[in-house]
Amino acid sequence: MESRFLMTLQVAVAGVQKMGAVPYGTRSTALISGGHFEGPRLRGKACASSSRPRYAFLNRLLAVASGDRRPEGPIYTIEEIL
Repeated sequence: MESRFLMTLQVAVAGVQKMGAVPYGTRSTALISGGHFEGPRLRGKACASSSRPRYAFLNRLLAVASGDRRPEGPIYTIEEIL
């Protein structure tokens, strides 16, 4: 499987909502209050709720991400599957 770097995404979290128990822990969702993303083909700010026509191509991609939780907010490295 081949991939190429798409972007790094770092977000600010306004709060976490616990959804409930799952077999290996607790499912939660995070409320995004902002952040930023940057890659070779795109860069910008992450907003709580927005869509931009220039990023519509992202809806046609298959991607995988890895990341970690940091005190300033989660950060993800996202790869496009070719």
